[in-house]
Amino acid sequence: MQKLTAQDPEAQFAGLIAENIAKLKALLPELLTEDASGVEINAAVLSQLVGKVATDSDEKYALNRSTEHGDSAALIEFMLQMILDATPRAQSKAQNGAQSEAILHALMAAPLPANELIAHLGLRSKTGAFKRAMKTLLNDGLIEYTIPDKPNSRLQKYRLTGKAQKEI
Repeated sequence: MQKLTAQDPEAQFAGLIAENIAKLKALLPELLTEDASGVEINAAVLSQLVGKVATDSDEKYALNRSTEHGDSAALIEFMLQMILDATPRAQSKAQNGAQSEAILHALMAAPLPANELIAHLGLRSKTGAFKRAMKTLLNDGLIEYTIPDKPNSRLQKYRLTGKAQKEI
């Protein structure tokens, strides 16, 4: 999708709004609902997707601009931008979740040092996703250090906690 302004010739095309709505439906079917009166945005789903990226004033500004100009281009542009801004976080969370799950499964058999975990996951080095996943698992109490007093020890290993064993 490309960003258009109201002055662009493409924005004058009557089917553009319908095309953008179709794209939104394809990407996020739960975001839009359609009935006899037209297409509506599910505000709860939108809020869940974009989190606190946008403020209420941003949303109101986009809605007012759309109403004043008699078309929904400003609102659609705002929504698409919010979704694009939120997408990397969603992908990062999904990647972190998959990485966390793989780490937990690797630790089921026995405690492992970080370098063996990395090898078990098929990584070449400690990636950012691996570090984030490890930090999250430690903070959530799902894994723990085998030498808690020396987290930077060369002999340090990680093991599942009782909480993790119950959840798995």
